[in-house]
Amino acid sequence: MAKPLVVGVRKLGCFKQSPLVLAHLRKNETLTQVGAGFGVSEATSWRYVHETVEILASWAPALHEALLGLGEGDFVISTGR
Repeated sequence: MAKPLVVGVRKLGCFKQSPLVLAHLRKNETLTQVGAGFGVSEATSWRYVHETVEILASWAPALHEALLGLGEGDFVISTGR
């Protein structure tokens, strides 16, 4: 029999979730490796990384905003995306 879904319970709080995401992004470790190091599953690791990247992306300026904010001598590096 399946366990009922408990809403609002997280294995890691934000202060442990952040290093997990940084380890994945900076060291390029697999989600399985990162999850094992923090005691969570690969699926939970993926969810934490996905949530964090979504939040960071929402804070990033759009290209138009970035170009408007340029001062003399500033430059933009575009990845072509």
